[in-house]
Amino acid sequence: MSKEIKTDDVIFNFFKQICDEKDDVKCVELGNGWINAMETNLTNMEKNLEEVDKAKYQESINSNKQQLDSLKGKT
Repeated sequence: MSKEIKTDDVIFNFFKQICDEKDDVKCVELGNGWINAMETNLTNMEKNLEEVDKAKYQESINSNKQQLDSLKGKT
């Protein structure tokens, strides 16, 4: 009996555990702050890559950006 674990669920549950579970707004704000920080990190890493490395890792960078976009607005 295999149960697939979704990354979105893991991230959401992580934030539910570290914030006040009685305050969903606080949890959502914390999660959105994390998403923004990760987007900033990706942008900065991409800026600092040399062109050869940028081409090499572009698929991974795009995948991470899409993953972060999919997490936006979840409650």
